[in-house]
Amino acid sequence: MLALTSSLGATVTAVAGASGFPRPVDAYVDPTGGNVLEVIAARAMAEPMNVAATVVFVLSITHLRNGPNPALGARGRAAASRAHRSFR
Repeated sequence: MLALTSSLGATVTAVAGASGFPRPVDAYVDPTGGNVLEVIAARAMAEPMNVAATVVFVLSITHLRNGPNPALGARGRAAASRAHRSFR
């Protein structure tokens, strides 16, 4: 068990040292004279997981923002429920 964990630790260290996470900004190959959208597209092609992480982040913020508002309290929720039922 100890040999397995030490070999896994060495592998993780070797991989982490090779990748240099997070990637330095000057390691990206940006298009010369490109506008902001071209630079973002080039970086998305270089690191597609950053796009996935950004999408998850934006969706979570949107979900949090559009969720129930605890500041309304019971009266606010009851009024919102009555208003919702009147449109059915």
